Amino acid sequence: MGVLERLLGRHLDSGRWFLRAYQTFAALRDKHMAGRTLADFLSAFKWAGPEDCKALEALWRKAGLGEFPALPPDNP
Repeated sequence: MGVLERLLGRHLDSGRWFLRAYQTFAALRDKHMAGRTLADFLSAFKWAGPEDCKALEALWRKAGLGEFPALPPDNP
């Protein structure tokens, strides 16, 4: 669902789906899938507008996941 929302340009909704998936995979201790969904969450964040970015950061903090992760560098 997160991918579909991202393709539709709904970055906040996309991030919400990826955050849920990240929390699930982290709870299952599946490092591979947690890493993939974290990358997808950060991708949604990267393309979101300023208001959606603030909302996504707030969701991250509300979920109790600690400090907001750093964005990966852009590929040249």
